[in-house]
Amino acid sequence: MDKLEIQCLGTLSIKLNDRPIQEYMSGKAIGLLCFLVLNSEKVFGREKLVELFWGNSDYDAAKYNLRYSLWTLRKIFKNNDAEDVIVNVKNGCKVNDAYQVITDVQQLNNILSNVEEDSRHYEMLTLDDIHSIYQGEFFEGFYLKNCPEFNDWLFFQREKSQRDYFALLSKFADYLREKRLLDKCIQIYEEMININPLQEEWYIKLIQLYLELGDRKSALDRYERCCKVLREELDIGPMQELQKVYIQIKSDSNEKNVVDAAKIDPCDICEILEINEFDLRIRNEKRNGEKIVIHNLGRDFSQIDYGWMVDVMDTILDQVSSEIIKQRVPKHFMDDLVYLNMDLYDKGLVDEIKHEQIQVMPDIRLYKAMEKFMIHAAGYKKMVIGISEIGELDEKSYLWLSCLVSKKVHKNIQIVILDNKNEKIKGLKK
Repeated sequence: MDKLEIQCLGTLSIKLNDRPIQEYMSGKAIGLLCFLVLNSEKVFGREKLVELFWGNSDYDAAKYNLRYSLWTLRKIFKNNDAEDVIVNVKNGCKVNDAYQVITDVQQLNNILSNVEEDSRHYEMLTLDDIHSIYQGEFFEGFYLKNCPEFNDWLFFQREKSQRDYFALLSKFADYLREKRLLDKCIQIYEEMININPLQEEWYIKLIQLYLELGDRKSALDRYERCCKVLREELDIGPMQELQKVYIQIKSDSNEKNVVDAAKIDPCDICEILEINEFDLRIRNEKRNGEKIVIHNLGRDFSQIDYGWMVDVMDTILDQVSSEIIKQRVPKHFMDDLVYLNMDLYDKGLVDEIKHEQIQVMPDIRLYKAMEKFMIHAAGYKKMVIGISEIGELDEKSYLWLSCLVSKKVHKNIQIVILDNKNEKIKGLKK
């Protein structure tokens, strides 16, 4: 089966069986092919196609131009050893059903339909996935002279594709917000506003996200930016709902939610914070590249023994080179930890895996090895561990965390916990 791929969103690209072919096609041949492909479920009479692409020409000349464009397309496909992509049927022309046709427009529609039907599809979706499909406006920079009806169709498709893109981003942002991934939500709304800066409802959501993080300054900045754009572009002021948000920004109650990170005692091993304080604290620490920041937001390890401990180890290894770990952490502790994490062998931190290392090992020995691993890593860089949902820790990791907190093993290790009233929080408080 021949394969035709058309990238419509962004720079136009047409590939036949993985080979680019648009360079051999005229502008109207490109327009004709793409119009039929994107309406592949329909049959178009020749009169309709003549009107669409040559409506300003003499009728006989227009019919000849259509025949010539169809012949040109057939010749290009034949030269590439492929079947005709446009076939004649009783009432006109249509795309050959024998083709495998792939378009980014259809991919965008499929994702949007999937997430609307079942929100679990969000778990397999990333912002990079969306960006890889929507790389710009529909037929970016493409235009046909003297084809007003086709250009109207182009304009409609551009508007529709952008609306679908914004709808998908908005739904994805709502999902991320439920998962408390507020930084990623902010990234999405900032991007949407950069593309279309006149949508007040996006400013409202963005401002509310900043307020949830306790970042009053950024919230106020986005409000002022919205007012400026509305004044310069439309000569209007903000709507009433946005004015209410402004009052919320200025209110004293919001100022109480802002945390001064400088007031936090760096020698405290464990802090239990409210949600706004927690998000702002982790956000501020992430901006400081001199610290190791470990965060379990939205990750559930409760069903995997030692799962959270392994994740902590992996995060440290991502932020501290293997050479430094090898220099600082005694070999016998690394030999014990390979029982939890076989990646230590792949990274060259363990020379060999002994048979007894993959057998059952006492928890106390593992806890001790993990404690020493943490202490030596913290000696290189200060460490902040953020735990958003302590109920998502597996029991083995929770017991190890309890030991870490009770012993206050190192002044460079800080543990920040969101107080969600879980029973495990009460245990740590004791």
